[in-house]
Amino acid sequence: VLLGALDERPEHRWSEDDIERMGFDLSTVRRSFKRQFGMTFLEVARQRRLRDGFETLSDGGPVIDAQLAAGFESASAFRAAFAKLLGRAL
Repeated sequence: VLLGALDERPEHRWSEDDIERMGFDLSTVRRSFKRQFGMTFLEVARQRRLRDGFETLSDGGPVIDAQLAAGFESASAFRAAFAKLLGRAL
């Protein structure tokens, strides 16, 4: 159900409140995702958003378009998240 929600709303910035509103227990979701994917649901959601930004960059798009595709309002937050994920700066 949660992975389907990510597919339906790829640009959404998911929060713990969203998970609770869907009727899930936070600690159960956290443990299940960690066990199955090696990261939490929120980390999976963030990586999917960053993937959209990466695809924009791969297609030759400007960084600002990649930032917006990934759902980041802040350029510095996008660059920091991207650097953390890839281990290098843009």
